[in-house]
Amino acid sequence: MADIEITSADPATIAGIRAALGAPDAARTLRFPDAEVAPPSPVLPSAATRASKLLGFTSGGALEATTGGGGGGGQFVAPLVSSFTGGWVNQGTATATDIAAGGLLGGLAQLRMFKIAAAAGEQVTALVKPLSGASAWSYTAVLSCRLPATGNHCMGLLLRESSSGKLILYPMRNEAFQVMKFNSPTSWSAMGGAAEMSDILPGFGRTNPPPSVWVFRLVCNGTNIVFSVSPDGQLWTQVHSAVKADFMVPNQVGLFIDPITNPGRSDLRCFHWEES
Repeated sequence: MADIEITSADPATIAGIRAALGAPDAARTLRFPDAEVAPPSPVLPSAATRASKLLGFTSGGALEATTGGGGGGGQFVAPLVSSFTGGWVNQGTATATDIAAGGLLGGLAQLRMFKIAAAAGEQVTALVKPLSGASAWSYTAVLSCRLPATGNHCMGLLLRESSSGKLILYPMRNEAFQVMKFNSPTSWSAMGGAAEMSDILPGFGRTNPPPSVWVFRLVCNGTNIVFSVSPDGQLWTQVHSAVKADFMVPNQVGLFIDPITNPGRSDLRCFHWEES
């Protein structure tokens, strides 16, 4: 039921409308059942434009679509916990869950990692898998790093050398993307590099929050490992580049979270995983 009010018409026109609708002469506002006013049709990109999109982002940088498996069409494909065949590194109290599309308040398919600090100090927890190539490889992940308002929680991608247990983390930490070297999941070694969000997106700050979802990318060309981030899958900022054997020679890649003593929960969501 919708109300349609005629605010300007000559008497003959109003009389004709009343007669056609069977409305009483006294009616000043014409109301009739089953009348609907359709909203404007959304303006969808052309097929060519949609096909050229990267990782299912809209032109405004929002998540566009997801699939639970397979690929193609510019849609997101969330990884499964079981796809990280190397299993857990320092799992502790952490959990990982496969969430199907629509299964979380109608949300996107995703892999969720969750942990609350159980002790003091660094507590890196990761799901890992073998690298896809011995010399050259590429990994792209669409991540929502749900960091508490306080503390130094960090989460993101990681590389690992299984023989030594050494790690290199490529996280979002507070309002920056960093590179952190670890001798073990509980032993920090050194910083490798960083890029502030405010430098990547100068218009964003604490009073104008940055996007909650970012694209992380690790690429090895056989010589160097390059870490880059993007707010939309199209505009990339290189955070760090180092020779492949810097600090360690990785043979595993994965997702990680690190509460770093803080009691608030570390909550990582991976909406898309792509490798070559």
